[in-house]
Amino acid sequence: MWWSFETATTVGYGDFYPVTLWGRIVAALLMLSAITAFGVITAALATWFVGQAEQDVALLGKAVGNHAREDVEAFRSELHTLHARFDHVETLLRDRGSHPSA
Repeated sequence: MWWSFETATTVGYGDFYPVTLWGRIVAALLMLSAITAFGVITAALATWFVGQAEQDVALLGKAVGNHAREDVEAFRSELHTLHARFDHVETLLRDRGSHPSA
């Protein structure tokens, strides 16, 4: 049992190791505590990194949305200008067609 626990926790084998039952129980609890602490710290760091990435994605999404709205407004303005020019050209053609000298 000691060998499997020591191998599973990747402690490895050394020149010194507990030989009594209580020594091995204390060592096993210490190994479990260390693995648990490492896991909690790793999970906390991973959560922080994911949170930062989510914030970056949210900011990027806002920036893209704002840029897209600006592009749509610019397109609408240009389309409005083109419509006004075409209306003016139609008016000029209509006026030219109504003159007998045309």
